[in-house]
Amino acid sequence: MGRGEDDGLRSQLRRRREAAGLSQQALGDRVGVTRQAVLAIEAGRRAPSTPLALRLARALSCRVEDLFTLAESEGLDAELSESLPIGARVLVGRVDERWVAHPVAGAATPADALVERSGVRPLVDAGELEARALVAGCAPVLGLLAQLGGASASARWLPCSSHAGLELLQRRLVHAAGLHLSAPDAATHVELVRESFPGEEMILVNLTCWWQGLALPAGNPSAVLGLTDLAARTAFRFARRGSGSGAHALLERSLGPSAAFVAGPLARGHEDVAWLVLAGAADAGIAAEGPVRMAGLDFLPLAEERFDLVMRKEDAERTPLSPLLEVLSGGKFRNQVRCLPGYCSERTGERAEVR
Repeated sequence: MGRGEDDGLRSQLRRRREAAGLSQQALGDRVGVTRQAVLAIEAGRRAPSTPLALRLARALSCRVEDLFTLAESEGLDAELSESLPIGARVLVGRVDERWVAHPVAGAATPADALVERSGVRPLVDAGELEARALVAGCAPVLGLLAQLGGASASARWLPCSSHAGLELLQRRLVHAAGLHLSAPDAATHVELVRESFPGEEMILVNLTCWWQGLALPAGNPSAVLGLTDLAARTAFRFARRGSGSGAHALLERSLGPSAAFVAGPLARGHEDVAWLVLAGAADAGIAAEGPVRMAGLDFLPLAEERFDLVMRKEDAERTPLSPLLEVLSGGKFRNQVRCLPGYCSERTGERAEVR
């Protein structure tokens, strides 16, 4: 056997094996090799001989071409989540057997590929991209989860509102989407997911619980007492959130038609709200407690919420999501969340099925 990387060989063996419900040892027994040999082939460190490739394909009831492909020098034929210009930096993953690409949020985030006329040109190994989970949502701890996953549970966080994340999941452009509403239990989320994905088997996995409330300058110099108090202050600058966000939904539920008083800069997420208030560009805004506390601001709680990850059941049981969910439910992630101000890990990893 030669080295798969040197031959430019890309292996889909692990994904096919897991879909068939076989362990590395069980597959090795079927084709007459050791578990270590199967591991090396899956990792791309070794290329199988022709007879072994044929035995593997037979054992998994597929073609050799379904298990092994040559690396392409041309761009990937990826579906863009939105219209992007040539040269745009994107994050890439493989969802439902097709490549998808999303714009990179911020210069500090490394890109996976560039948009070109011929397609999306990878900047990293395509095999690495195929094993990566794409997770959309507004919780900053999603970035922490992606980092703790490492190479064994690779993931990319796509910051967006709950509504936008669910829409991406409906379009099958991400593996999982974050959702948070003002409810301490999962019932409200279950009903929304059932309505959004009729006829599909879905799973909710709790990431964290938090309080959402008003971010105010340190010391609350304007003596703000609550949202109704703000509604009477027409000159007040409010860090607004988009209509699909949980913060905007909380504002409308609390004030009804009076929510029309809101005027001020538009924030992209919880951390943006905190920084706008800290910089003096806004007098207040609604955000999760964690980013507000970490910015050294005052926080006035309004509603207790849970943040759940929504995914299709079939995706939760296979790579790339299954290794990431193991990290989410593990002690290392829980301990990290527990140390952050404003986040609770008591229900982290808790699952609910939606049929």
